Amino acid sequence: MKNNLIANSILKEELQLDSFEKFKYFKVSILYFLASFISFTEGFHNFTKLDFKETSAKVGGFFLILAIILFVEKLKSLKLIMVENFITNAREELLLLAEERKWKTELNSEKALIFKTIPIRGYHEYFEYHSRDEGEKIYVFFSQRKILIRCIHNLDDVSIRIQNGENGSIERAIVNRISPK
Repeated sequence: MKNNLIANSILKEELQLDSFEKFKYFKVSILYFLASFISFTEGFHNFTKLDFKETSAKVGGFFLILAIILFVEKLKSLKLIMVENFITNAREELLLLAEERKWKTELNSEKALIFKTIPIRGYHEYFEYHSRDEGEKIYVFFSQRKILIRCIHNLDDVSIRIQNGENGSIERAIVNRISPK
C-alpha cells in the first residue's frame, strides 16, 4: 500500500484503495450493473422501453437494485473502526497476535500494519502451501491518538465469494487485544 493511500486512509478514516483494487473490490456490483444494462438493452440490440410489463425490464430493474444495494453496503464496509483507548504496546501485541494466528505480515511501517490471513480450510496447515490468494487482508493504521482497523477479503483473490463473517471476528480479536483490560 502506497504512503499516500495510508495517509488518506488515516485522514478520512476510511480505507483508501487504488483504482484497480476498487475495481476488484466492487466487482460483484459491477457485474450486477452490467447484467442490468444487458437486460435493459436486450443484449445490446436496442434499448428497452421502461415498461415493467416486459420481462427484460423487470430483470434489468432487479439487477440494478441489487447492484446499488451491494455497492452501498461495500462502500460502508470501507469505513475504518476507530479505537481511541488502547494499550501502550499495541503494535507489539498486534504482531504477537499475527504470529499466534499465523498471519503473513505484508507491511510493517510506522503508520500501518497490513496482514494477510490464511483461509479457514481443513486441508491448509501453513500459508506457504496455500496455492490460491484467498484469505482476508487486515489493515491497521496508527494515528497520534487512535488506531484505525478494517478487515476485508483479500483483493488478490479473483473469485467471487460470499463473506462468512470472518472479517468481524478478526476485527473483534484485534480490538480485544489492544484494549486495556
